[in-house]
Amino acid sequence: MESLVKRFHLALTRDIDVCALDGVSFEVPQGCFLGIAGPSGVGKSTILKCIYRTYLPTSGHVWYRSALFGEIDLANASERQISLLRAQEIGYVSQFLKVIPRVTAIDVVAGRLIPFDYTWQQARQRAQLLLEMLHVPKDLWDAYPATFSGGEQQRINLARGFITRPRLLLLDEPTASLDDGMKQHVVELILKMKQEGVTMVGIFHDQDTMKRVADSVLNMGDVIARNDIAKRAEAMS
Repeated sequence: MESLVKRFHLALTRDIDVCALDGVSFEVPQGCFLGIAGPSGVGKSTILKCIYRTYLPTSGHVWYRSALFGEIDLANASERQISLLRAQEIGYVSQFLKVIPRVTAIDVVAGRLIPFDYTWQQARQRAQLLLEMLHVPKDLWDAYPATFSGGEQQRINLARGFITRPRLLLLDEPTASLDDGMKQHVVELILKMKQEGVTMVGIFHDQDTMKRVADSVLNMGDVIARNDIAKRAEAMS
């Protein structure tokens, strides 16, 4: 990520521009995990959404070495390129499960493998393995996730994110709704994926979990402080 800026324009009683990110830069080596830390409201989730292109950055670059297109700037890639990368290379696990209401839990997970030429039978077999690893009760596999508890929905979310072994995986508070025992299973899965070469960027409010999985940590409070010092120095000169 190179000098990334993201501003939001709010049209309320008067027009307001809100700067969520201002000149954020970092690099993540392949197969490593970068943790993003800092208090609420400093732009942690915005970073992930700019990488995934849920948000279109205002300026700056997000360079990514893809298998499909080679080195590509996600900040300026076409919608078609982003769609293909999401389907085949870049995974995203948010805090909230958003799926088609009347699709069963096992098919929500298995469906992520269909772009990779799996049959439904093969995809469901893989999905079963992950659901078992994440201790999702079998009687929920053919139920609709909309009826699940927050913790159960989060486990379905994690299974969807992990099943494809993406080149790049973005994790936004993946353990927020989980108990300590389930967090341990998620940590084990993350460490296994790192061993398999998956690159990850993730947000954890649980600092103990962050320390167990992250190779390095970007503290957004420090980034904001450095940017403020640089701006004051520039203004004085």
